[in-house]
Amino acid sequence: MIAEKTADVNLSEPLRYLQAGPASSKRLVVLLHGMVFTADTWKWVGTIDALAEAGFRVVALELKHYAGEYASEAVRTSLLRSFLKALGWPASPRSVLVVAASAGGSVGAPFVLDPKTAPSVAGYVS
Repeated sequence: MIAEKTADVNLSEPLRYLQAGPASSKRLVVLLHGMVFTADTWKWVGTIDALAEAGFRVVALELKHYAGEYASEAVRTSLLRSFLKALGWPASPRSVLVVAASAGGSVGAPFVLDPKTAPSVAGYVS
């Protein structure tokens, strides 16, 4: 079952996201959509359900104004880190897989390349 939630990441409004999969999973997949899509795109194409059925905890962030040309570099750099902190996700080694489509890479890449968060990254697909 896919649940719609929000998280406070210290922006002008809470960040909407979709979540599925076992809460007890030690593996998290973060889905970041492209510029003209939404978090719901990952639901419509079946990606969230497929990953959840494989045992992953899955979150698809609603980036709307936070990705690409609409966000400052500071926001893009800290957004995913702030979100995972709000989610209460432990910074365990190799526990997060980031999947970023198109402009979603402007949020995913800074997280993957940041020396503070890079050890928690299991993989990056963009």
